[in-house]
This record gives sequence, structure tokens and C-alpha cells, in this order.
Amino acid sequence: MEIIYTRIDDTLIGYADANWALDTESCRSTSGYLFTYGGAAISWSSKKQPTVALSTAEAEYISLCSATQEAIHLRRILADIGEIICGPTRIWQDNQSTIRIANDFISNRRTKHIEIKYHFTREKIENRDIDVDYLPTNEMVADALTKPVGPIVLARMLPTMFGHDVSLRGSVRNQAAHHHNPIPQDDMTDSLKEDSDERPTTTEILVTPRRVDRRKSTVVNQNSTAAMELNCFTEQ
Repeated sequence: MEIIYTRIDDTLIGYADANWALDTESCRSTSGYLFTYGGAAISWSSKKQPTVALSTAEAEYISLCSATQEAIHLRRILADIGEIICGPTRIWQDNQSTIRIANDFISNRRTKHIEIKYHFTREKIENRDIDVDYLPTNEMVADALTKPVGPIVLARMLPTMFGHDVSLRGSVRNQAAHHHNPIPQDDMTDSLKEDSDERPTTTEILVTPRRVDRRKSTVVNQNSTAAMELNCFTEQ
């Protein structure tokens, strides 16, 4: 696999996602974010969150804060190398409640327990450094960084990550095609013939000793009968 970058898409775009309480022992969630520039991924992360989130929205909000920090870092790097950044960096999020928390600058009963450092996202939204928008879960690229996903979901996300179509070996589609294409009858017959030629015939192995034993017993019986007849003739 290789990552291909182009100058066609020179916009910095972020994806932030989380899997709530993935760790069954510590009940901590997993954060995942990914940023693309030049048509492919330039930065990504998958990390367990440092605190326990009380809801899915809170776990997504913590992940969004990590993505916001990375967005500010990438914006500075692009500015240092002479890239022009116009407007805020868009970060896609698949949780509507998290987006409302990020855009709500008034504390309420749902957010009053969240640590202050995670409200860093609100400040950057207010300063127009980032912009958080909604993206459906089936289009969320960072979803693959928070939990194991199937080959169909992964194949849909890989072009965004690598900048081109990536084929997966042993995918569900290939497996289904393999099951729906059985071995032709002629090939199956030929293979059975080859197996039968290579294998020894167990019937011959079992029958041959019996034939030999029968012959021996017959010869012995004939000799013994002839000997008895000879002895009788001699006595007479």
C-alpha cells in the first residue's frame, strides 16, 4: 500500500470519532482522529481516553478536543512552509449532541462536570480556527481508528486515507464469489481419478493374503488325503 498526494485538494480536513467505553475493564473510551491534506491522510491517532466518559456525547467531545489540538498544530506547520490557509479548518463529527456542546458557550447540567481543558474546542470555534460539522457515521473515516471494522466498511474508508482505491485481499466480496463458484464437475472427476491412482487399493491388500491362505490350505488337505490313501493301500 502507498499514500498518494495531489495538489488538486489542498484543504486541511479533519475527522474525529470515539467509541464509548470500549475497554471493559477500565470503562474508558477510545479516541480517533484523522486529517487529510493533498487528497490523503497526513496525521492520524487512535488512543485510549485518560478519563471515563459518562456518555457517548462526552466521549466524542473529548475526542474532538484532541482533534482540535492537532488541527492547530497542523495549521502552524502549513503556515511555516508557506501554505495559505483560508478560513477555519473543518472537523467532521458524527454526533449531533457533541456538536451542540461544542457550539454552546453556556455551561449546563450536562457539561458542568466536564474538565475545563476539553472546552479548548469552544475557544477555537469562537476564534474561527476550526469549524465542526456533522457527518453520518457510515461516512466517518475515523471510525476505523476507534474499533475493529469489517472489510466492507474498511474498503469504503481506505480511498480517503490513501488517496486512491486500495484492494483488500480476502474481502467479503471475494469470499462470496469463491463460494458461489464451485469446482467444475470435470475437474472434480479428474482430481478424484488422480487420487484413486495414487492411493493403494485396500481391497487387494486384504484379499490377497486370504487367497494365498486358501491355496495353502487346499494343497495341505490334498497332500494329507493322498498320504492317507497311500497308507491304506500299503496296509492292504
